[in-house]
Amino acid sequence: RWLADCAARSSLWSDNRIEVIPNGVNTDLFRPLPKAVARQRLGLPAESKILLFTCQLHAERRKGYRELLEVARILADRRRDLHVLTLGRASAGAEEIPLPHTSLGRVEREELMALAYSASDATILPTLEDNLPNVILESIACGTPIAAFDSGGVKDAVLDGITGYTAPPGDCRGLAAAVERLLAEDLSTSCRSEAIRRFSLTLQADRYVQLFETLLDK
Repeated sequence: RWLADCAARSSLWSDNRIEVIPNGVNTDLFRPLPKAVARQRLGLPAESKILLFTCQLHAERRKGYRELLEVARILADRRRDLHVLTLGRASAGAEEIPLPHTSLGRVEREELMALAYSASDATILPTLEDNLPNVILESIACGTPIAAFDSGGVKDAVLDGITGYTAPPGDCRGLAAAVERLLAEDLSTSCRSEAIRRFSLTLQADRYVQLFETLLDK
């Protein structure tokens, strides 16, 4: 919806019909797996609270890696039970994470990504600019809630108390508080239900078919 609003305000598209069809996610592939099994297969600590951060390139400024480090510093002062799991090509500051952490590097197998989501208690998304990140859809389909900045199209899928919590963009203390709220609650069932209800591939395809049919009728 955020991108649709941008288009509606633009001089190029403001006079055109604008339809919103969210991307879908493969809810058969991205599904909840037993947390203990996922952690064992990935060699992760069984008793820790695991926070996942994933993006293709950590150095890409809009993905918020600096903010992730700041959130980790805040949480490190408050808790001793946290472990950070990162996916993607690491930046030069990877060793600066002030919490125990594991890097899986660049992951291209979706089955391995589904394991990482299922192994985690929460996914941190400190993105500063994005539309509807696949990370959100994949994570909630695996039953793992999101702590994110309310930027771009994040609010289309991160619903407070249902699939996660948001904080104002750049508010690292607010994002740390969102993480702690997630760790105190269990949103796994509502995450999975929301992914199936709103973001299945079948639903995405049906929406395209319906749109094409209305265009053909004209």
